[in-house]
Amino acid sequence: PIFRVYPFEDKSGKQYLILTEKVIKGNIQDEKSSKKSIKAFNVSFEEDKTVKIRWTITDYINENESSIWFWTRYLRLKDLDNDGFVDPIVVYGTKSIYGEHFEEGRVKIITYHLGKKIVIRHQNSEMDDARHTQVDKSFYALPLSIKKKVYDIIDLLEDNGHSLFNSELKDQIKNSLKIQKNTTSSDKGETIDEFLQRAKKA
Repeated sequence: PIFRVYPFEDKSGKQYLILTEKVIKGNIQDEKSSKKSIKAFNVSFEEDKTVKIRWTITDYINENESSIWFWTRYLRLKDLDNDGFVDPIVVYGTKSIYGEHFEEGRVKIITYHLGKKIVIRHQNSEMDDARHTQVDKSFYALPLSIKKKVYDIIDLLEDNGHSLFNSELKDQIKNSLKIQKNTTSSDKGETIDEFLQRAKKA
């Protein structure tokens, strides 16, 4: 069933992000209800009235998980790098059969930039050795403002108790944000501090 629909528009036209979840038991609108699979569709209506599916996201629970759902509080549908195209960031996670909350579940942060999918895959764990994160190499080539927004989402995930990332990974992403203080953003000639403040508000 459809969980949420989000309309948005950019230079490529009006689009919709449709989030669907398959419920095992309970109400689809209730985060506490168990769900066994998710699917997202980014669609647009073309001039000839046909529907174009631009991209999809699909995932399922595994044998060690009891539920999976979209974490819409972290969803971002904004043009983060001022190129005229929306840069969707979609976050979802799972609940493990081990632990009461998010201690052993998975988290995915998926970013789309100019149609290209870039993923951060994270496995939560209370044990340091079992906690790991895989970052697509293309993430580090993203515009600074998009990387900064993803870093802010990682901070929010930790603040809300939904994830715990190893400090090495956070430092690696943070280091990719560092540039010379006298460097200016190419789009409006602003200082880097002004640029980062604007990116945080986006």
